[in-house]
Amino acid sequence: MTTTNIKFDNNDNPMYSIGDVFKYNNTLYLLAQVEAGKCAMISLKYGNRYKDSIVVTDANLVSYHEVLQMFTVGTFDVPQHINNVEIIAHN
Repeated sequence: MTTTNIKFDNNDNPMYSIGDVFKYNNTLYLLAQVEAGKCAMISLKYGNRYKDSIVVTDANLVSYHEVLQMFTVGTFDVPQHINNVEIIAHN
């Protein structure tokens, strides 16, 4: 696992995978596959999901948009970006 501190931005159309770690509002979250075809952000401090899981195309190739959905489940319009989200560890 490579540790980096890059700003979470969609300029390069990045892809993420299960096991990647994100920082949001000073809390670390693990991108986890919680059941077949579904992923969620799991708090490394509390062990709880940030929001409900979402259906993903491929747990090993999670798109920027799918990650945004994991942090904004319950809203009708997924934003183009979220402030203060960083990728901390990327497989």
